[in-house]
Amino acid sequence: MESSLRAYDRLADRIRLHRQVDERFVVVVEGPSDRRLVERLIPSSSATVFIGNSRDHVLEAADDLRRFDLDRVACVVDRDFDGRVAATQAAGLPVVSYDGADLEDMLAHSPAMERMIGELGSENKLNSYGGAERLSRPSERTKLAASSPPATERQQRLVARFQRNRHRE
Repeated sequence: MESSLRAYDRLADRIRLHRQVDERFVVVVEGPSDRRLVERLIPSSSATVFIGNSRDHVLEAADDLRRFDLDRVACVVDRDFDGRVAATQAAGLPVVSYDGADLEDMLAHSPAMERMIGELGSENKLNSYGGAERLSRPSERTKLAASSPPATERQQRLVARFQRNRHRE
C-alpha cells in the first residue's frame, strides 16, 4: 500500500513545533481567503497564521492544542449553523466563528461591503443600480439577483446560498 507523508502531517504538531521558536499569537484558519483577511487585520509582528485546509482539521487542531496546553491560540472557522462550533466553544476549545455562516456572509452584511462596492465598482454601473449604498443593502442585492438570471452555474449556487442564509437570519 502506497502512502504519502501528508497522511502523517498534523496541524497541531506543526503549531507546537513552531511555538518552540516563535512566541507570537497563533491564528488557525480554514483556507487561503481566511488567511488573507486575518493577515490584513493582524500585523505579522503580532501573529502567525496557519491554514487547516478544512473546518474539520481546524476543529481537530483546536482539541489537540488544548491538550498540549498551548496558550495564545485562536482557531477561526465558519459557523455553518450545524452546532459544532457552539459545542466546541462550550467544551473550552479556543474556537471563534465569523458572524453569519462564513467569512463571505459576514462581509456581505458589514459596512465594508458598501466601501468595497464603491471603490471597485464601475461608476456608470453603480449609478444605474442606484449607487453603492443601495447595492450594499442585502435586501437590494437579493432583489437584483432575483430580477436578472445568473449567467453561470456558479452564480446560481451563490444566489441560492445567499437566499438560504438570508432566511436563517
